[in-house]
Amino acid sequence: SINLVNRHTDILYVIENLFEDAFYKAHINETDIGIIGHSFGAFTALTIAGARPNKRYKEDAFQSYTRAIKAVVILAPALHELFDGHIINNDTPILFFKSENDEILG
Repeated sequence: SINLVNRHTDILYVIENLFEDAFYKAHINETDIGIIGHSFGAFTALTIAGARPNKRYKEDAFQSYTRAIKAVVILAPALHELFDGHIINNDTPILFFKSENDEILG
């Protein structure tokens, strides 16, 4: 479970450092970023955009996130059951893909 928390902070670290690098900063709109994740990456993408798991994790485990994320695409998200109903407490659009015959996601 600590790996899930570390993934979250690792991605935030990468995003923040891209903003500080002169080459990338010239090519990135710091206030308008999209993120895509598959499986556990989808879980991570949701938490980066502000979603908070409601079970199993300490309340402060996913407190840091970035408002720069303006769109999320999730592909067959792992641990989707940790989010009840309203996933993100803002207007971030989420595009959700799953397999038609996915027995886990339903």
